[in-house]
Amino acid sequence: MNKLTLSFTNSPITSTAVVIDGNLIVAKKDKNRTIYVYETEKQEVSLNIFTVHEFTGKFWWLFAFIYNLISVFGIFNPKYEKTGKVFDYKGVVALNGDTQIKMSYPIAKVGNIALKFFDCEYLNNETNVYFTNEEIKKRAKAFKGIQIATIIVVLLSVLAIIFL
Repeated sequence: MNKLTLSFTNSPITSTAVVIDGNLIVAKKDKNRTIYVYETEKQEVSLNIFTVHEFTGKFWWLFAFIYNLISVFGIFNPKYEKTGKVFDYKGVVALNGDTQIKMSYPIAKVGNIALKFFDCEYLNNETNVYFTNEEIKKRAKAFKGIQIATIIVVLLSVLAIIFL
């Protein structure tokens, strides 16, 4: 039985998904690191680590509207990454018993590497880069419009209640 342990030394700014051989892996939090563990009989596994953004879903506008109302017009809402920077890492990892890979997230700039690996000779990288997702960028601008529209609708409703 081979075991792969991925250890992130710093937490990412955005939500990250780790998929190993098509299986979504759940993270375990340690003091100041995030750990993903996967066990398999295979000698080699495919590794995919990518950004999960709220604005990529099918009903993103509905959730944005509801969360905007619940969070009191965005006051308690988390700040969304507006530039559309995301990353995608794909690679193959050769397993040899208990394989441990330590990694961190470098500064998020378009064109930079997405993940920095320490003491690792098991990897064969296909992609490891930050890039701009134009769809997220457009939806972030639309989200600002949703916030403004929500405030206007609520203000008009309150005024209608007061004066009618």
